[in-house]
Amino acid sequence: MKHDFFMGNQLDQLKQFTVVVADNKAKFAGKELLAHVLDDLMILFGLEILKIVPGRVSTETDANMSFDTEALVAKEARAVRRGEAVS
Repeated sequence: MKHDFFMGNQLDQLKQFTVVVADNKAKFAGKELLAHVLDDLMILFGLEILKIVPGRVSTETDANMSFDTEALVAKEARAVRRGEAVS
């Protein structure tokens, strides 16, 4: 007996259950991949909150980045681009 769930590739299966926000050009692994996945998850949470409470959503950033302005700005710029791409 065939199950439709197992048909297609993994990306097609993932699309059935979630919004795919991965950038196919980016290659991440290990802790870097986890950091990007968590960032994307926080973006999706923020977008869901905006559906209930209109206005703005504030997020916290890693305290370790507090003295690395360039990295912090780059991370937040990426978050804004990802949020715009998904919404």
